[in-house]
Amino acid sequence: MAGVDDDLNFVTILRCFKITKITDVIYTVEEIILK
Repeated sequence: MAGVDDDLNFVTILRCFKITKITDVIYTVEEIILK
């Protein structure tokens, strides 16, 4: 089960990373629009 838990944690990290990257893109776009 340890392997399964590791896979779930990896997927969770990927999801968090994707959300962070999307947020970064949104902030970047807002900065460009505001400038």
